[in-house]
Amino acid sequence: MTMINRTLGFAFLFFLIAAAEPIVFRTTARAAVALRERISLNADWRFQKGDPTGTDGRLTYERIKDWATATGNEFVLSSGAKKPRPTGNLGEDISYTQRNFDDRGWRQLNLPHDWGIEGPFNQDYPGETGKLPWWGVAWYRKHFSVSADEKGEQFYLDIDGAMSYATIWLNGKFVGGWPYGYASFELDLTPYMEYGKENVVAIRLDNPPDSSRWYPGGGIYRNVWLVKTSGIHVGHWGTYATTPEVSTSEATVNLKFTVENDSGSSAALTRE
Repeated sequence: MTMINRTLGFAFLFFLIAAAEPIVFRTTARAAVALRERISLNADWRFQKGDPTGTDGRLTYERIKDWATATGNEFVLSSGAKKPRPTGNLGEDISYTQRNFDDRGWRQLNLPHDWGIEGPFNQDYPGETGKLPWWGVAWYRKHFSVSADEKGEQFYLDIDGAMSYATIWLNGKFVGGWPYGYASFELDLTPYMEYGKENVVAIRLDNPPDSSRWYPGGGIYRNVWLVKTSGIHVGHWGTYATTPEVSTSEATVNLKFTVENDSGSSAALTRE
């Protein structure tokens, strides 16, 4: 039994002996309550090309770089290289970020979506990137509800692919950004969630022209998920398996887990 506060890493070591019958690892649930739910958010988004009038380039990457790159601080190995997120609320005066903005006139669609592949083809477009209009700025908005009795749970937004320079807001509050369009990422929505009410996530994408040697696409071109966990949970990408020793008769499997405690208090962790 271990007392944990914020994050704890621990490992299990198994020895597998060659046998005629397959070896099965079983876990026993102590309660009929899911510890992690992964809910598809692909349906019923609103889509609009371009920024609202009056934005005047305030959300270009050059101006918001410090906001966006702070999202990736967990991947920076040197603590001195980590950049703190600026104070304030980026984009709070941009209408498309606001929960109460009326987006009923926007195009309704389901994800995945690539606005570039919709065309039209034009041989006069520059480069050799498909001759399709994949560049530019576009916005996506999604309305969803979370019940009041779910307060105390953790909520994350998993985006499997968005091209590119994504910036994300929830209920008018800036959540984070992810410049690179070819990698998935996760953002913590919990501090900005409204329980028992409708929530609105707004995503801005900005595909610079002449930024690719091949067709990159444009849009949220992969799945989007709402992940719900308990306050104490295995972290995102928190499992790691290696096989340091393997022979014809046996193998060693090393399993490492990172457990995060966002419950706000210490807790007892039991390994079984």
